[in-house]
Amino acid sequence: MPPSTPRLQALRVTVLAIALASRLAAQPPAYTPSPDNLSARAWYQDAKFGMFIHWGVSSVLMDGEWVMQNRGITAAEYESVAPLFNPRQFDARVWARTAKAAGMRYITLISKHHDGIALWD
Repeated sequence: MPPSTPRLQALRVTVLAIALASRLAAQPPAYTPSPDNLSARAWYQDAKFGMFIHWGVSSVLMDGEWVMQNRGITAAEYESVAPLFNPRQFDARVWARTAKAAGMRYITLISKHHDGIALWD
């Protein structure tokens, strides 16, 4: 490595200062939750028991929501499974009654998961 000259050192410092300044300028503003958001968080913490439903195309293959990774399935192969997901016998009321009877305080349906396929048109 060639010896460093004062001019080269000054150039390095300048480049680093510019890089640092641009990085600091690009930082998003700090998030401050609203009172409603804080209230909802408190309710959720207190609710304790609920159900998250990960239900969709991955259900067809009966290998969990990470089926693409678990089985090494490509996106194109996975898309061919989507038409097979046709929940004709689905009854939301039965699911809700069952959850309530078990003492659950909330249900969250994951309507679009990381696989990119949504449960709506």
